[in-house]
Amino acid sequence: MMNRRAFSLIELLIVMAIIGLLVTMSVPNFQKMIERARSTGCLSNLRQIGATVRLYANDNDNTFPVIEMDPDNNIYPEDVGAKPMLETLAPYGLDAKTVRCASDVAAQNYYAQKGNSYQWLPRVDDENALAPLGYRRDGNTRVLKPSRVSLATDYVPVHSGKSHRVYADGHAQ
Repeated sequence: MMNRRAFSLIELLIVMAIIGLLVTMSVPNFQKMIERARSTGCLSNLRQIGATVRLYANDNDNTFPVIEMDPDNNIYPEDVGAKPMLETLAPYGLDAKTVRCASDVAAQNYYAQKGNSYQWLPRVDDENALAPLGYRRDGNTRVLKPSRVSLATDYVPVHSGKSHRVYADGHAQ
């Protein structure tokens, strides 16, 4: 007589149930890993934007560019010559992939609406990149540390309720 070794149907169902349970428990972790990867990519984009702004400033008497943050609702008169971020910084290496954040596209998609996932903060437009001025409530100005001056940020906090920013000294967080 032959001795057969095989799994019974009950044993196979138990193994399948355990595997299904493990997969179900690990799905939230996969979502967190995917969002963390997207967030890291967006932060890297902001660092690249900061680097291209520094290149622009080096070529333009250490002044920040004048960037129109919303092409549909201009804040500058036409004679200023303000252009969108991509158009202004393209000669310095900025491309369409760099101004597109995967977390933004997966959520609100400002990239489709405005052509950019990042909002330029116009308070430093045409300021000295080494010593930007800050305007006080009383009308006076003071020199700000570049490490404290935000250049660009996400339109909305799409990274687990947090926004990324790039600063005038080039660092991003």
